[in-house]
Amino acid sequence: MIRAAVPVLAATLLFAAPAAGVPASIRILTGDPVKVAGRGFPARAKIHVTLSSGFTKMTRTVRSSRIGRFTVTFDVIGDRCSGYAATAAGGGAKAAARVPAEECPAPLAPP
Repeated sequence: MIRAAVPVLAATLLFAAPAAGVPASIRILTGDPVKVAGRGFPARAKIHVTLSSGFTKMTRTVRSSRIGRFTVTFDVIGDRCSGYAATAAGGGAKAAARVPAEECPAPLAPP
């Protein structure tokens, strides 16, 4: 019985280790629609992800996986002319990422 428990315990520790040893971080993967991915969060934690651009704020709540990862999609297109940022917090971990504003051409004047 003890021999059977050792591999199971070793596998449990192996899969739990990445979330415990990696600091929480997020990345903005796409901007059309905006998709945010996170890692290093506590296992199965409730994560509040907020997307901010100008005066607009949207929040989604997701649950991290057993290895502390998540992906969330916001049904908006990221505005590269004004930039946007995302934050994630949950289970005692926090992380942030941003897409800086790009220089955009001025709108054309009406004829």
